[in-house]
Amino acid sequence: TELPAGLRLSKGPTEGIWLEIRLHEGKKRQIRQMTAAVGHPTLRLVRWAIGPLNMGELPLGGWKALSACAR
Repeated sequence: TELPAGLRLSKGPTEGIWLEIRLHEGKKRQIRQMTAAVGHPTLRLVRWAIGPLNMGELPLGGWKALSACAR
């Protein structure tokens, strides 16, 4: 079986599988429901970015100033 384009799998710290899933628009608990539907429940979910904002190399507990965004 071939993985969909853009889906990357890697071993997690306890030999689980880590998935990278990108949504353009998500609904409440959508990722948890999707993984459970195929028999692989989500044990941990980490958000790396929201829209154009991303965590980058920001350390745990760190912060960075945001500039105003013109709409």
